[in-house]
Amino acid sequence: MSKTITAVTLVCLILAAIAAPAAAGAAGIPEIPAKPEGFVPPYAANEEIATIGRDVGRLWSFPTQRVEAIIQRIFWERDGLGFTYRAHPTLTAVEAYAQHEGNCLSLVNLFVAMARSAGLRAFFVDVEDFEAFYRYGETVVRSTHVVGGVMIDGALRTVDFLPERDKRYRRLSPIDDARATAHYFNAIAAEAMLDGDLVRAEGLFKQALAFDAGFSDPWNNYAVLLRRSGRLDDGIEVLEKALALDRHFLPAIENLATYYRLAGKAELAGRMDARALDEKTKNPYFVYQQALNRFQEGKPAEAEQLLHRARRLDSKFPEVYLLLGRIELDRGERSKAESHFAKAKKLGAEHSDAFQRGLDAKIRQLLVVSEG
Repeated sequence: MSKTITAVTLVCLILAAIAAPAAAGAAGIPEIPAKPEGFVPPYAANEEIATIGRDVGRLWSFPTQRVEAIIQRIFWERDGLGFTYRAHPTLTAVEAYAQHEGNCLSLVNLFVAMARSAGLRAFFVDVEDFEAFYRYGETVVRSTHVVGGVMIDGALRTVDFLPERDKRYRRLSPIDDARATAHYFNAIAAEAMLDGDLVRAEGLFKQALAFDAGFSDPWNNYAVLLRRSGRLDDGIEVLEKALALDRHFLPAIENLATYYRLAGKAELAGRMDARALDEKTKNPYFVYQQALNRFQEGKPAEAEQLLHRARRLDSKFPEVYLLLGRIELDRGERSKAESHFAKAKKLGAEHSDAFQRGLDAKIRQLLVVSEG
């Protein structure tokens, strides 16, 4: 049997799952359950967490001091939890506190619990310009990211838990507690689906929708579960629902193209393929990657055209100017290259110190090599 790929979306993990054999099934659009009575949110503090937060609030007056103190309580091995990053499973604040580890959503659950106990206005923030890939068995996983947010003097301060990551995010979206809770259920549902527990996963996806029925991600994921259960037509119906909520939601567009193709609807599949490509070409990060690929293939003219398109889509993208400078250096146009490098450094100043140091080192190396 041939294998095809579909995409499942959730915070910290966006998964692309292999199709399952066909089987009979029920109607596609699920009946959304009521929120459970006596529900304890994943970001709720127990007495131990609350005590730490209250102590921080008592010892430190300024919000910035409280944020730093909470980060120390979480990560420091001495006088703290010695927290370590683990991609899965996704945990509540209480579970993360007990296990001293967790993924980005688990850690933000814990941070929000402590920070609110310390009197801070803490919340969850979606990072929309992070993307990475790896494999989980026979599943392709695309990672996204969430960070903690705190309002300090009317400005957003983010607290980032993803290890070894330059903090150069530009597209940040604060979300409410209902969306954060839906993220949690969506994440643990997808993990259950990866482990093969489709019954538990289905119930958890429905819980995600109970907290936020306007959230496209669990609709998309539920469609993948339906397909893995052999309910392709129902999966198509649910994906159409996801796109009705967000017509630009690329994972659902790509999945629907695959589902239409499997259902023998070649014309509709082709339309979805074209729509997916159109969405990708509106993404400056996708266009930049295409430019880098062309440059590495020895096609600098094509790369330059793509870089100018990426620049029109996002004028504050340092890597675009860095690559434009490399192209000019290869042409022997050192003054033009230096102009592009200066622009890259100016834009890089808006990012982390680590990012700036890395950018400066790359520019120095390129200039030295060109002199040789």
